[in-house]
This record gives sequence, C-alpha cells and structure tokens, in this order.
Amino acid sequence: MTEIMTHGELGIGNVHAYIRLLYDKKMRETVLARRFHFLSAHIVSGATIVREPGSVREYLVNRYTAYVGNPNSLFILPYNTVPVGKHWLLLAIDPIKEVVYFLNSVDGEWTNYPAMKETVDQ
Repeated sequence: MTEIMTHGELGIGNVHAYIRLLYDKKMRETVLARRFHFLSAHIVSGATIVREPGSVREYLVNRYTAYVGNPNSLFILPYNTVPVGKHWLLLAIDPIKEVVYFLNSVDGEWTNYPAMKETVDQ
C-alpha cells in the first residue's frame, strides 16, 4: 500500500496482488476464468531473461503445454523491462495462433525490448 499511496515505484508484489484481486472479484467462477491464464512476472522479467534465458523459455513452454487442450487460452503476462528500464508492459499471448498483443501505457515500440520479444517468440 505504501508504494500506491506515495506514488512510488510498484514492485512485483503489488502487480501480483492487484491481478489476484481483479481475478477474485471479476473472473473467478466465470467462463472467462477458463480462458485466461496468468504468467508469473517474477519468472518472466527483463532481469530474469538476461540472467537465465533457458529457465524462462522452459517455464513458458510448460505453461503453454499445460493448456494445450484449450485452444482458446490466452496467457496474460505483466512484464517489467528491467534492466532496459523500470517500466511495466502487459502482454497477452495466444500460443495456438502465435499472436502476442503488446500493451504499453507510454509511447514505445515492442522493438525497444528485443530480449522480451525473442523469449516470447521462441
């Protein structure tokens, strides 16, 4: 709460707590709950991709294959751009159609984050 009340930098714990709150209030026990799956921003972040790209790819493959029977699955990934910057992006990944929706609240292209693109594309 301190980061939010003081307009400080939001950490990964804040983002996960907010996602969980939205899920519990709006999606649990709905048809949408079976469609949307959340990826851990702690595991798939700019810093982790730089340090351990293989483990990030393995995590993504394991999550995608766990829902291979549901062709309508969409994976939501809040992504922190560290070490490139300190900015949050939101990705919505459809592994069956091989489409990644990139949402950025500030002016910026996905090409500014090549490590993210390379990891998600593989």
